[in-house]
Amino acid sequence: MNKRANIANPRSVRTTKQSANLNGTLKKHRRLVRVMLLVLLIVVAACGGAIVHTYAAQAGNSVSSSQPDPSIPFHGANDKIIVNPGESLWSIATEFVPKGMTVREYMRKLQQVNGMKHTNLEAGQALIIPTY
Repeated sequence: MNKRANIANPRSVRTTKQSANLNGTLKKHRRLVRVMLLVLLIVVAACGGAIVHTYAAQAGNSVSSSQPDPSIPFHGANDKIIVNPGESLWSIATEFVPKGMTVREYMRKLQQVNGMKHTNLEAGQALIIPTY
C-alpha cells in the first residue's frame, strides 16, 4: 500500500484558510526579525562609535599631556622647545642628536624623556630636549 497521504483524507490537506494564516504568521515573524536586526545594527554602531571616541580621546590625552620620565638620568642640562607646524620627531631628533648616537636612538630617548607612547607630535606641544 502506498504510504503517501490520501487526498481523500481531509486531515492531510491544508485548507486555504490555514495557508493564509500560516503566510500571515510568517510575514509577521519576518518583519519582527528585520526590526530586531535593525535595532541590533544601531546598537552595534553606537557601541563602535563610543569605542572610537574613547580611543581618540585617550590618544589625544597621551600626546598633549605627556609627562617626562624622572627615572631617566641626564648628563647635562635639558632644553625645552615648542613643536612648530610640520615638524616631526625625526626632524627634531636630527637637529639635536648628540655625537656618537644615531637619530633612531635619540628619537627613543626623546620619547622616553617626554613620556610619549607614539612618535606623533602636535604643533604647540612642548618637548624636553636632553643634552649630553
